Amino acid sequence: MSKEQILNKLKSSNLEKDDLEIEAEPDNGFDCPHSLLDSFLERLESVSGKGFVINDCEEFARMIKTFSVEKKWEKIYCSDIELSVLLENEEIVLLKEEPEKGNYDVAITKCESLISLTGSVLVSSGNGSGRKVYVTPDVHVVYAGFSQLKPFIKDGLKSVNNNPSWIGLITGPSRTADIEKTLVLGAHGPKELLVFIDKNC
Repeated sequence: MSKEQILNKLKSSNLEKDDLEIEAEPDNGFDCPHSLLDSFLERLESVSGKGFVINDCEEFARMIKTFSVEKKWEKIYCSDIELSVLLENEEIVLLKEEPEKGNYDVAITKCESLISLTGSVLVSSGNGSGRKVYVTPDVHVVYAGFSQLKPFIKDGLKSVNNNPSWIGLITGPSRTADIEKTLVLGAHGPKELLVFIDKNC
């Protein structure tokens, strides 16, 4: 069949653009959570994460100051410039650069969205952090706004902008039960996941 015959056959098929669109997958029978915030906090706790609802970013900085003293955090890295300024205003000493070997206690990042159905945190390279910051510290702290709560993973993916080179989904602290089926946290990543949700953001 010649090139011209192939082109004519395609033209005669009368396919519209809409016919080529891929339909989104259904939500697999899951109902949209009645309260995105309550559902997220419940699911997060069920996977050993901890959630906190705060009034503003200043309260976030004060709470991090309190945690740093109580938990004796010494090496803290923050990947976000605006948050770094707020934290330093609370006299929190931050690492200037992310250690190459991941030798630090806490990483503080933002995220793309929070998935209410699973209690997951959606992150990407667009958050200004490489993959390493999400897996090497003992504690991962996430700052997010109430508006970033999404019911399903597909809704979170729709909110991702600028085509990042990678996207990740974090559901609770790192865990494994490979040895004698005993659950161990922090085996391949952070032992703690703390999510702070700014209800006015």
